[in-house]
Amino acid sequence: MRHLFATLLFCFSSYASFAVSGASIQTITLDQKTASITVLNTSDRDITGYTVALTATFEGGRERRSEYTTDYGPLTGKVLRAHQTATEPYQWQEAPLTVDGKVIVVIYNNGTAEADTKETLNQIVSVRAAIAKALRFSADTLNAALSYPKPSEYARVRLQAIVAEKDKSFNQSYLQGTLSVVEDASKNTQHERDILQANAARFDKEATAFQAYANVRRLP
Repeated sequence: MRHLFATLLFCFSSYASFAVSGASIQTITLDQKTASITVLNTSDRDITGYTVALTATFEGGRERRSEYTTDYGPLTGKVLRAHQTATEPYQWQEAPLTVDGKVIVVIYNNGTAEADTKETLNQIVSVRAAIAKALRFSADTLNAALSYPKPSEYARVRLQAIVAEKDKSFNQSYLQGTLSVVEDASKNTQHERDILQANAARFDKEATAFQAYANVRRLP
């Protein structure tokens, strides 16, 4: 966030032995290469995103530590409600013997968060901010394009230029989505400007939502 919006996966060599207070792992059910992890929201607030750190033990005593993040997004209407559970699958390339885990990041719907470290929390916030930046750039580009005789051509060139820079502070998937909108508009010359204007308004609204969504304060 699965959300998302999407579930984001991160792998690390180690993680701190710390669990946040607002959520915990209720159960881990292992079925060959896949574990089903059920997270319980133990707080009185809705959760918009969380990160789970896992330790899997394999034959020979080998261990692998990894993390996954579920982030629901500001446009889906989905959250992990207070005192409710969410179950996510996590898969390895080989079957582990045991799996243990902890919730290490929780972001609440009021913009506050619990996290074992600032860096762990920033992994989620940076994704949110990159989506907001891509949407804001998309809205500004389409609005600017409306002043040109060939609006889709202007928007395409500007978007392709920013994509070519491979700037990680922009979410590339969202920029590619805007390029698809521009391509569709260019094929409908009768309503080209209407399509661009409508999508500029949509991107503007979504950018504002994601900008607020990325404004997160870590609790002490």
